[in-house]
Amino acid sequence: LEVLEGARIVFIATGLGGGTGTGGAPVVAQALKEKEEPSRPMVVAVPVLPFPHERNRIKVAEAALKEIFSLSNSVIPIDNSKLIEVFPRATVKECRKATDDILVRAVRSITELISNQGQLNLDLCDIESVLSFQGQAIIGYGEACGPGRIDQVIKNTISSPLMSDVSLAGAKAVLINVTASSDILLEDYITINEKIVFAAKAQDVQVFSGLAVDEQLAKRDAIKVTVLATGLSYAKDSADVKSMESGIKAVEPAKSLEPGLKSIEPADEFHEQDFAVSKLQKLK
Repeated sequence: LEVLEGARIVFIATGLGGGTGTGGAPVVAQALKEKEEPSRPMVVAVPVLPFPHERNRIKVAEAALKEIFSLSNSVIPIDNSKLIEVFPRATVKECRKATDDILVRAVRSITELISNQGQLNLDLCDIESVLSFQGQAIIGYGEACGPGRIDQVIKNTISSPLMSDVSLAGAKAVLINVTASSDILLEDYITINEKIVFAAKAQDVQVFSGLAVDEQLAKRDAIKVTVLATGLSYAKDSADVKSMESGIKAVEPAKSLEPGLKSIEPADEFHEQDFAVSKLQKLK
C-alpha cells in the first residue's frame, strides 16, 4: 500500500461476486482503516453488483458488500440489474461500457467538486466532512437550460439516474455544487439549495454548498447541479434475488432525457478489470 501513502481520499472500485475484487476490496479497505491518524485516508467504495440471474454470485456479493460497508466511509453501489431497464435494446458490450462510464462518473463527480474553481469554493475538507458519515452514498447530477431552468435542474438532479431507487430522505450530510455562468442570481442559487435540502427531510442534516463558474453555460442559458448525499441506510430485501437492486442506475440515453436537458457526456475509456484502486492526492 506504499503507493497510497499521502492520499486523503481513496476510491476502491471493484466488481463483486467473483474472486479477485470480492476478496481484495475488503482487504485493502481493512488495511486503510487500520492506518493511524492523521495518515488514515477517507475510503469510498464503488462496487459493481451482479445481474439478478447470477444467484450464486449475488450471495457472494452480498456478503462482501456487507463487509465493505463496515470498512468504508461511504459506499456507492453500481447495479448491473438496472442496465436492462435503461438500455432495453443495447448490446452486452454497450451495457458493460455503460457500467464503466457510471463508475467513472461517480468518482469524477467527487473529484471535480474539489478541482473546479468558483465563486464559492468547496475544498477537500468539505468533501471529507461529508464522507465521514458512514453508510451508503448517492450522487445526483442534473442539467437544464432555458426558461424554467431552475425548477427543472432541481427535478433532474434529485431524480437523476445516478440516484437510483434511493432518495435523499434520511441523509446525514448533503453537498450541493451549482455550476453556472457568473450572472446567476443569488435568489436562484438559494432556491436550488433550499429545495434540495428540503428533499433530505432532516432537521439536523449538515449542508455544504458551492458555486462554480463556467461562462460557456451562458451561451445555452444552462445550469448544472451535482449533489452528494451520505450517511444513508442501505435498503435491500435479502429474501429476493433482486435484493441487489439498490445501487446506481445507468446513465439514460439522450433520447430519454427531458427537453432542455443535455445528455451526460460519456466518460473517458475505463478499462475493465476485476479490481482497481484510484487515489486522490492532497491538493496544494
